[in-house]
Amino acid sequence: MANLDTILSVIVGLLIVGAAVYVFRSRKYEPPPDREQPPWEVPLQPGADEPQFSPEDRKFFEEVLGVDVDEHKEFLRPLAALEEAQGVHFRDLYASNEDLACNFWEGVAHSYFEEKHYERAADCYLKSLDFHLKQSTEETSETAQLRCNLGVALTETGRGSEAIHQFEKSLHFNNECGEDNREVIATLLHNLGWAWETDGDNTKALDYYERSLALCEEIGHQDGIENLKPKIQTLQHEK
Repeated sequence: MANLDTILSVIVGLLIVGAAVYVFRSRKYEPPPDREQPPWEVPLQPGADEPQFSPEDRKFFEEVLGVDVDEHKEFLRPLAALEEAQGVHFRDLYASNEDLACNFWEGVAHSYFEEKHYERAADCYLKSLDFHLKQSTEETSETAQLRCNLGVALTETGRGSEAIHQFEKSLHFNNECGEDNREVIATLLHNLGWAWETDGDNTKALDYYERSLALCEEIGHQDGIENLKPKIQTLQHEK
């Protein structure tokens, strides 16, 4: 059992992506500076054979989960390597380990997002969120994080009203948690403005942009200030 627990910990660790709150629409996602480089971003050593999944696990990924192994090869490589080295089959663990499923779908969502497949990314973020909520209906920093990233993906596809719901729940959690997270709150206010603008309500969009700008100026968040000012000026000019 101890050996299985160790293997599960390794797998969960391999699947975790540094999913920091998505900071403003125009900025590329970057993991926190203290996070080690994810193993799927580490290039294969010259001359090393590409690890391969067994036919059974490949079938599980592609026919049961609907995840193309070749399309996500970089992300899934550590799992294939673990299968080769330890004989651990992902399909045997997926159904019984919700932490594993949460992290798996979050990782797949990031993979889709980086390729600008926003509809697929949104679907996968939602699957990850559903697994989190199966464990507990209480909101946590992890669910707030997922809701923010889900909201960004939804907004990118023009689904502003759905994104607003996710951003509002994330904002409520961050307002209630009592930590010094004003930059996160500023980001969520900005994203709410973007979602309302996408949904066609420029009055509400302007209100959220102005609230985000005020907070950015209060905390000295220069990137946020530079990003928001032209958007506010454009909407003010259109009034």
